[in-house]
Amino acid sequence: MHHRVKNNLQTISSLLSLQSRNIEDEGAKKLLKSSQNRVISMAMIHEMLYLREDLSKIHYRSYILELVKYLVRSIKGNSDNIAVDIDIPDLRFNIDTAIPLGLLVNEAVTNTLKYGILNDSKGEIFIQLKKSGPDHFILHIGDDGIGFSKDLDYRNSKSLGLRLIHNLSRQLQGSMSRDLSKKGTHYIIKFKEIGL
Repeated sequence: MHHRVKNNLQTISSLLSLQSRNIEDEGAKKLLKSSQNRVISMAMIHEMLYLREDLSKIHYRSYILELVKYLVRSIKGNSDNIAVDIDIPDLRFNIDTAIPLGLLVNEAVTNTLKYGILNDSKGEIFIQLKKSGPDHFILHIGDDGIGFSKDLDYRNSKSLGLRLIHNLSRQLQGSMSRDLSKKGTHYIIKFKEIGL
């Protein structure tokens, strides 16, 4: 079943890619590429599930490494300017947690690569995940890019990515806040594993 779902998601991704070739408007092309990356982030989870012996849990560190590498290549090309620092212990999440958490990381990293670390600038992305209770976790995602206004609120933002990060945090029965004391953009996501 996971193999079929992954194949279907990859078909959707291919259709989005084909559609974008016929569009001349750069803004519309970027929107399709963002949608394609969201679909691929979900397809990766299903691929990992059917390739592993345990069909119920995702090895999260491997997934995030693969996802971030894919996003850097997709948005920045083969640039060596982006350093990635991932600090995730050997945690495994079920699919109900893995998909919204993966989409959340996808949005945060995509925003960093598009708006935080501009053009060919050097930059670093930080992702740290730690356990804070039996089924509670804290995810730190940050970058050393240009950041965005301290006054910007996801509730009145036109940024779909920012609104998705907030909504996905809520889907994980958690909360999102920003650490404004550091350079760049830094999110703190508190959440719990769903479906336990």
